[in-house]
Amino acid sequence: MKNFISVISIFKHKSYTIFWIGNAFSNLGIWALGAGRSWLMQELTNSPFMLGLLALSGSIPLLFFSVFGGVVADRVDRLKLVTFTRGCFAFFAFITGFLIFQDYINPLQLIIITLCTGTLMAFDIPSRAAIVPNLVPKSEVPNAILVYSFMFSGAGLIGPAYFAPVVKYFGIETLFLLVGISYVLTVIMFLVMPNIKQNFSSEKSSILSDLIDGIFYILNHRVIGWVMFSGLLVGIFGTSYSTLLPTFSDLTLGTGVYGYSYMLFSAGLGGLLGTVFLSFYSKVRLFGIIHTNSALLIGFGILALSYAPDINFSLVLIGFLGIVGMSFGVVNNTLTQSLVDEKFRGRVMSLYQLTWAGTSFGGLLIGSVAEHTTVRDAFAFNGIITIIFCGLISFYVYKKVKPILPSLE
Repeated sequence: MKNFISVISIFKHKSYTIFWIGNAFSNLGIWALGAGRSWLMQELTNSPFMLGLLALSGSIPLLFFSVFGGVVADRVDRLKLVTFTRGCFAFFAFITGFLIFQDYINPLQLIIITLCTGTLMAFDIPSRAAIVPNLVPKSEVPNAILVYSFMFSGAGLIGPAYFAPVVKYFGIETLFLLVGISYVLTVIMFLVMPNIKQNFSSEKSSILSDLIDGIFYILNHRVIGWVMFSGLLVGIFGTSYSTLLPTFSDLTLGTGVYGYSYMLFSAGLGGLLGTVFLSFYSKVRLFGIIHTNSALLIGFGILALSYAPDINFSLVLIGFLGIVGMSFGVVNNTLTQSLVDEKFRGRVMSLYQLTWAGTSFGGLLIGSVAEHTTVRDAFAFNGIITIIFCGLISFYVYKKVKPILPSLE
């Protein structure tokens, strides 16, 4: 309990609290945007491959622009940048809802809009991630990141509560309208935030030079590169299973949009439980073993999901995957944020977001496997790969970080 109270005391910092609330609105939007697009593509195509392609279209811009987004994050006012990107997200959500309302939406338009928001995300994520450590003292950064992750878990709980009823009774266009409104609320919160202390580099250098410096910083650091690589692998082969949940619910189990909503709720509940678990066991010295075990358990969970006989057993397994997936993600992010030099934070976090993009690249892979076999076969394939490769790399990361973990507390 003492650890938990220590964690939530982070709200004594006013700027952090406002930023947290603002992002709480937008995380609901991000959650609904992803779920809404996936279900819309499922309704339009009934194709696992198209679901994977949709996921990939949101990540392709990250591959090309994220590193530049990181350089920009180290050069400009990060809060103003994310305020602008959130306003743009609202615009594209309203546009999507309008196209659906006019019965004009098609898969190509959906992919183009996703490409546009993916480009915005390439600049939004590194700045947003780099803002959090500027809002609290360095000693409180791990707690700040942990509490920040509660928003993702909360969105995973609240979102499914309204997702299926809104889609069923008011139409999916209403969902996108609500997404746009949530982003507008985020913009308002960011506009009333006080100025954030941010250290800009005093050296005037080119964007390319800054980019190269950031890459070499990661390569020369004996730990950060391996932490990020393990996150990339888990994203590609582990958490990408979620790409196929619409097809798994609709065609494999025959439970439709409500089954998909229940699955998302289970994942969100699991994520919340994972976050609560870390808040009680928030000692950084334990992060190495949590990181390794979580990677292995993700693989075993996905493999078990491939044999799930019905919706009830599937919900239990998806909830379990939510717990271990959130545990791995929070620890992986915290290790990266705690180890990075402030001077390189924006650039490192821009490259770190490629590990998040791994889920979308893995979505295309698992979607292709499911297109030519079955969803269950695709789950089994990813589960086995995660157990073998992600488990080994995460164990190697544990060996690398174990000696330095006590110094991060």
